[in-house]
Amino acid sequence: MSGGPIPIQTGPADRANPILGTVGLLWIAAPLWYLLCEAIAASAFPGYSYATFFISDLGVPDGGALDGRTLDSPLHAVMNAGFLGEGLLFGIGLALLAPMLRRGLAGGAILVLGAVHAAGVALVGLVPGSPANAESGLMIFHIIGAIAAIAGGNLVAIVSMRAVPQLGRYGVAGPVLGGLGFVSAALLVGHVLLPDGISERGAVDLFMVWQLGAGIALWRARGGAGSGSGAGPIPATRAQHRGRPRRRAVLRLGGGQVRIPPRTRPVPRRAPGRRARRRGHPRPRRGQRLI
Repeated sequence: MSGGPIPIQTGPADRANPILGTVGLLWIAAPLWYLLCEAIAASAFPGYSYATFFISDLGVPDGGALDGRTLDSPLHAVMNAGFLGEGLLFGIGLALLAPMLRRGLAGGAILVLGAVHAAGVALVGLVPGSPANAESGLMIFHIIGAIAAIAGGNLVAIVSMRAVPQLGRYGVAGPVLGGLGFVSAALLVGHVLLPDGISERGAVDLFMVWQLGAGIALWRARGGAGSGSGAGPIPATRAQHRGRPRRRAVLRLGGGQVRIPPRTRPVPRRAPGRRARRRGHPRPRRGQRLI
């Protein structure tokens, strides 16, 4: 056999995964789109305050007074597009990620909770919290959507630590941000410590922060285990047959080559048996190795 270079093979974990990259881009775009739409709609709302007004007030199409707040959002369609875009982009990303989730209770739970969040935030955009919907009784669907979006999103962040192994070290941020989101939701329900607008944004935006970080982590993990993790290629295996000549491994670095010498340590042979000793082979002493 000719002593040519041994190709260094890579394992499945080192192969690029374009689906992870796509999910990462979707989850990066979703919170950025949502926050951008919120900022644009708030800029056109006269006297809008992030502390005293709710997020959904920006999506009310008809003006009027509701619970002591005067609603007037000329760019209500922009805010509702932000709600729908967040739910759509997050839902598509989760559907693409589904085959790569960890099997078991955690993987199934994050799919259900993610669907609840996506449907809830979309329902908030489809049924605005307007005075007209409050009079007609449709406000109940807006409230259900808001609860589903907040609770489902923060539970997704908490469960992601066990369900999405591709997040790597960022997985520990999920329970922290999700737990803080529920604390903010409790402050909103109790109307204590903070203005309601701040508490609501804490319950919503903490999930957006998690989603943005998760998208970045998945985007970085798209190249496999060797992408950004410091892991090198899997070394070539040794020759499995004794009679097979050893080759010199060649690593190509830039324009030059580095030859790795073969293993020179002698392999000990087994001591001859009784039949071999009868033919004239000496009997080995205790502690003696025949090489």
